[in-house]
Amino acid sequence: MTSYKIPHGKEEISFEMPSEFEVTIAENNSALAISNITESTKNALMNPINSAPLTDLIKNSDSVCIVVTDLTRPSPDKEILPPLIDQILKKIPSDNLKILIASGLHREMTESEKIEKYGEQIVKNFQIINHDAKNKQTLVSLGRSEEHTSELQSHVRI
Repeated sequence: MTSYKIPHGKEEISFEMPSEFEVTIAENNSALAISNITESTKNALMNPINSAPLTDLIKNSDSVCIVVTDLTRPSPDKEILPPLIDQILKKIPSDNLKILIASGLHREMTESEKIEKYGEQIVKNFQIINHDAKNKQTLVSLGRSEEHTSELQSHVRI
């Protein structure tokens, strides 16, 4: 038997395979990790490629909704949100900013999970909405597509 470990969330799964099995290990060969996500995010917002900076795109009267991942996704929201929010708040008051968790059909996140995922200051200072794809009262109909007979209801009423 040969032992293997594979990443699974914040942990690893260990398992054994019979030695006679031919096993191929697929390795991720993507680009190197960003050493400072917060600084890289700030730089990208201030110096975007083929676009005006975010602050030039927002009007003082706008309302902004930032869509974030839930706890099942490994996105570094805690590092991305502060510089993003800083840029947005240069143009609008904080009351005009909401954060929507794109949870799909996953359960709502708890308060402690939100703090771990987004940071205590973000959770304390901004309205964070758990999307509930099953609650039709919070959805807005987008009509029907030609391919689907059921009503499209993917927009959230905030």
